[in-house]
Amino acid sequence: MFIKKTQRLIPILLSAALVTTLAYILGWSSLLTVKEVKIAGTQSISEIKNELDQRELSLVVGMRLARVDVRGIKSTLTTMDWLDNFSVSRDWIAGRVVIKVTEKTGVAKALTENGATLYFDDKGELFKPVSKIQLSTSEKMALVDSEDRSSEDLLGVAQLLKSIPAELEFLLSNLKGISVGKSGYLNMRTQIGSRDVQINWGKAVLIDQKSRVLIALLELPENKVARNFDLSIPDSPIAS
Repeated sequence: MFIKKTQRLIPILLSAALVTTLAYILGWSSLLTVKEVKIAGTQSISEIKNELDQRELSLVVGMRLARVDVRGIKSTLTTMDWLDNFSVSRDWIAGRVVIKVTEKTGVAKALTENGATLYFDDKGELFKPVSKIQLSTSEKMALVDSEDRSSEDLLGVAQLLKSIPAELEFLLSNLKGISVGKSGYLNMRTQIGSRDVQINWGKAVLIDQKSRVLIALLELPENKVARNFDLSIPDSPIAS
């Protein structure tokens, strides 16, 4: 009986010893420590490090790899709206922690009611520019001119930018500016070929329909020199 009990205990004891050993190696042993921390895809590394430090998620060489809070780091990066996307990886063999990010690229900028400058990305999302690259493009970026500088106006512009189809992406590439009148009408200044044109989109509704109307108008031979397109009433567009 004693021998049978001993035989049953041996696997249990070995399993417990293995778990204890692994826990020690992961949590305390110097065998699995961070040997390199790399943040790629941006020059604004300090901004990311400072944000992690504030949330007690500092990454330093020599710390235990098991104590790298990958989930917490990802959660922090999610709050940084100037980033377009990111990935976080932990290499147990090489002892390397790598954060790869892609910065958002602004296509237009606007001043808010309190005077802050915000950018629109190509998805129509607003973000506050942080990186040196983002800030360096400010002078060349199209301005959204809103008389009220209201959040409603900015959301209207965001809706327009987000809804522009792939066939009309050149309107954003050549964007000169967007003005928002008191009526909420959106007037886009851009370039088609060598022509400077103005497009009155009306309010930020039915953008898909208005886009299809504009595409059809641009295909008409008589509109090859047109510089003004009024889409505010999509069933009765005007080109001149």
